[in-house]
Amino acid sequence: MDIGVCALGTHPLKTVKRNEGQVDLTVSFGGIDFVPGHYLYADADGVIVCPRSLI
Repeated sequence: MDIGVCALGTHPLKTVKRNEGQVDLTVSFGGIDFVPGHYLYADADGVIVCPRSLI
């Protein structure tokens, strides 16, 4: 599946290296919570995040 990702800016602060991976975490940015298992739909006009499939 092809997806597009746009970065609005950069942040030069180094991250904390834990040498561990993390999965199934809720990620929040742009005022939106991206919850594992939710569906994300995006096009040139915007983004929708929904707890159920819309198609």
